[in-house]
This record gives sequence, C-alpha cells and structure tokens, in this order.
Amino acid sequence: FYGFNLKREGPLRNKKVRQALARSVDKVRITKYVSRAGETPAYSTVPPGLPGYTPAPMASYDPEAARKLLADAGYPDGKGFPTLEILYNSREDHKSIATAIQEMWRQELKIDVVLRNVEWKIVLDMQRDLEFDITRRSWYGDYNDPNTFIDMFTTTNGNNNTAFSNAEYDRLVAAAAREPAPEKRMKMLAKHLRGLMKMMAKLMGARSVSEVSQKVPEELTPYLTQAYNNFDRFVQTGQLPLY
Repeated sequence: FYGFNLKREGPLRNKKVRQALARSVDKVRITKYVSRAGETPAYSTVPPGLPGYTPAPMASYDPEAARKLLADAGYPDGKGFPTLEILYNSREDHKSIATAIQEMWRQELKIDVVLRNVEWKIVLDMQRDLEFDITRRSWYGDYNDPNTFIDMFTTTNGNNNTAFSNAEYDRLVAAAAREPAPEKRMKMLAKHLRGLMKMMAKLMGARSVSEVSQKVPEELTPYLTQAYNNFDRFVQTGQLPLY
C-alpha cells in the first residue's frame, strides 16, 4: 500500500485529494499488466480469509468520480496542484508499480508526481521521521486477527508513520479490543475499518500501494501457518493482549 504523509502542509491533508488519488488507480490493470505475478488486487486494508471477518471494501476505481473529488478540493483538471513525490525502496517491481501509478495520475487527474528510490533502511528512517509525501509500504499480519491491520493507524502506534490521528477511531479500536464477544467484536472492527477507508490515510492497490497483495512463497507457508495458529491460541486463552 501507499501511505500519505498527513503532517506536511499541502494537498494531502485534504481528504478529498486522498480519495481522488485512490479512485484513479486501476489495480486490476496493475496486477494484470505490470506486476503479472498472479496477485489479487487489494480492496481493503484487511485481506480476506480471516475467520469470522468480512473486510470492509474501499471505494472502487472511478476516474470520473476522482476528477470531481479533485475539483471539489480546489484543483479542477489538476490546475494549481503541486508536484508530489513517491518514495519507495529500490527494487524493479516497486519502480514499475510506482511508474504505472504516476502515469495513471497524469492521465486521469492531470497531476505530476516524481519518483524517488532509496535503500530500504533509508526508507524506514524517512517514514519514521515523516520525510516523504507518499511512500510505498507493506504489512504482513503477525497474528490471525483483523486487528493487526487496523490498530496500526491509531495515533500512538509505532507503525502508523502517516501522522493520521483521529480520537474517535482510537477510542473505537480500543473498545473493540476489550469486547469479549467474538462476533460482536468482528462487526465492530469492520465498522471501524469502513471509517478509516472513508478518511483514506492510505492507498490500497498494489498489495499494498496494496496496493496489490502478493502471494506468500510456498516454502514459508508452514512457518506462517504455525505462527498464526500460535498467536490465535494465545489470543483465545488471554495470554497475549491485543494491545
């Protein structure tokens, strides 16, 4: 996924701009013609397949709606929109996806972005210090629960790295963590994620941008499955708190 820096002064602090950027990225085209490794386009922060949870979808690809959002934000046909930068760590597949998104935004919104690639360690430092406009990120769930994808955007989470902060979102995520009834808790998490998707602190697409979700290498599957099972057992027995 791509993370937006909401601390810097500029257009990305406007929710409509972030929504316009997200709705003008064709994830199907990216997975089919750019990455071409059998990925599934990501339509939610939380991937499908978690027991008892139905992912909350984000808005679909709609260039016309994206142009209207950008105009409503004060940038009709991209006029007056500043040049932003996409930061990513040096790898050819990351470059290919960033280039594709750069061109989509140019064609659909008439805005320009520049690309910057640096070493992985430097990317992490820059993300931590919020020294970027838009940055490529990724996340693998470290336990078998949607919360691992949701609580990272609470205000004090060390993996936030976007400066996104919403007191009501923080409160709701904390309330879900305390909810003992599994079915009710899953519904609460889905509701909270719908709110996050509307605020659009991140761009899902090539999972990650999402934004395109990548398949787990077969040789890692047994280890990840065992890790998920262990975490799930700990959570169910109360030995591992969700926060």
